Amino acid sequence: MRGVQARTYERTALTRRRLLVASAVLAAAAPSAGAQQRLPVVGYLGLRLADGNVALASAFRRGLADAGFEENRNVAIAYALAEGQAERLKPLAGELVSRQVSVIFAASSSAAIAAKAATNAIPIVYVGASDPVKLGLAQSLGRPGGNLTGFTMYSHTFSAKRLELLHELVPQAATVGVLVNPANPSAEQERHDLSDAAATLGLQTIFVEARAEADLEAAFARLVDAKVRALYVVDDPLLTTTVSSTMQRALKGSIAMISTFDYIAAAGALASYGTDFPQLHHDAAVYVGRILKGAKPADLPIMLPTRFTFTINLKTARALGLTVPPAVLARADEVIE
Repeated sequence: MRGVQARTYERTALTRRRLLVASAVLAAAAPSAGAQQRLPVVGYLGLRLADGNVALASAFRRGLADAGFEENRNVAIAYALAEGQAERLKPLAGELVSRQVSVIFAASSSAAIAAKAATNAIPIVYVGASDPVKLGLAQSLGRPGGNLTGFTMYSHTFSAKRLELLHELVPQAATVGVLVNPANPSAEQERHDLSDAAATLGLQTIFVEARAEADLEAAFARLVDAKVRALYVVDDPLLTTTVSSTMQRALKGSIAMISTFDYIAAAGALASYGTDFPQLHHDAAVYVGRILKGAKPADLPIMLPTRFTFTINLKTARALGLTVPPAVLARADEVIE
């Protein structure tokens, strides 16, 4: 076990426009004749910048740099951001296609579905939690066969493990709340997996839904009314981009929360268990770079994560009056003091 200070993720100020184009499309002067050459443009399609976490956008740019592409030097990035409104992903994908971007990076499964519906010609690289084969985005993981490739977390595969960890951290909670976005492509699979896992652990579950940030207040009011003290937040771009709002409501209701990503634990959740999401964004950007150099998405296998991190926020545990069992603490990869 190693103690790690809470990492602070800087928030960025975004202009509230449908399409934010970073540095537009820059032109580079040819040294011989002074002719101008259009830079390749990567369309970045997501709910918010890097789906709410600026660290993910930074990891994406580092991946591009590692692949030989530096923003504003030999590549431009057009950010198509839905500002938390999933229904805007489809028209935004259409705008990127009309701009004839070189590659589309889809920052979630929902964004990938929107991009795939908009084009079967422009290469798409995505990071998401859903099975791309079941969603009809690819023929197989090893040989995608179309214009889409990327990285899938198969988040629901680890639902039982997260629920088990939450039960160990809050053993007195006989009922666990589950916050889910019903519009997420993985929602039904998550419901099924969590219901089975809860039954195995002898737990009751209360599912509450949020399709938008405005739905959170009613969802948490229901949890508080039911005296829920433990909450599982299903991986979803909407729910993980409203970290501040979600955490305020959880702590106010004395609710211990577990989710997928360590930055959510750093923001105040009791714990997180999941993959290294910034690393996936980095690796996806490397794929984008390979495509810009001529690789075809059909020939790049869709990859699964290889590293998972269990993070415990002891500060939050103390605020909730919880004592973390030593055996659980010893298994943590990161501990926020």
